[in-house]
Amino acid sequence: MFSRLLVLSTALLLVSGCDSTSIQSGALSITYVVEGSSATVSFTDNTGNSQTTISGRWEHRFDAESGTALSLAAVSGDSNPVTGTILVNNNLFKSGRGLSIILQGSSSGSQSGEVEVRGFIEARTSDRVTVLDQTFVVDGQTELLGRNNETVTFDVFRLGEFIEAEGRRQSDGINRATKLKLEDGNDQNQIEVHGFIEAKTATSVTVDGRLFVVDERTEYLDNNNNPITYDVFRVGDRVEADGFARPDGSYYAEKLKLDDH
Repeated sequence: MFSRLLVLSTALLLVSGCDSTSIQSGALSITYVVEGSSATVSFTDNTGNSQTTISGRWEHRFDAESGTALSLAAVSGDSNPVTGTILVNNNLFKSGRGLSIILQGSSSGSQSGEVEVRGFIEARTSDRVTVLDQTFVVDGQTELLGRNNETVTFDVFRLGEFIEAEGRRQSDGINRATKLKLEDGNDQNQIEVHGFIEAKTATSVTVDGRLFVVDERTEYLDNNNNPITYDVFRVGDRVEADGFARPDGSYYAEKLKLDDH
């Protein structure tokens, strides 16, 4: 069984009232967490590259500024990868094996309470979305754009979509959304897995221990790249699953392909 995982995550938070050119030092608090037995942890923090050996739970906290490139990887005593977790400002940002993150941030330079974030939709109701722990209320004045800047309706902004959200902070701490725009999440958390289907439901498949959500947008192919339907896939089939990570720990499958190799 072969699997390849590439995770590149980007957090972007712009809030008025900070320095106009870069995010303030210490504004982003980073926490690494790893649990393992005789595991070797390799990581990059604000001081550079480091390595340590742990037994049990290991936690490392530090502050990071805009533009800092960070990484976290751990291998157990029997040479198997160990799952690690990255938290940003005490919020879960990513959990997995072999993580990297580039922190980008700057202020809008405005004193009017403007907020701009880029990230996954973590929560959604009929009139609001939450991105990177920032909640935006959507109304008739909100500009709603697709990936090609075309006008869309609010119902296309679904849980797990990667978006850019702009708004104005209200006195209650909620942001009134001035613009929501769909962006390509696959560039942020891309994953390609070759393995066997271990479980299947009407809306998901599990491949090599990873849950992939599927829907009408997923491309389904046979081993000759011919289009097929989702019901062709069976538990035990060897497949290639391509997609991107979602904030709830699952992955969205952009392509599911039968793989004989």
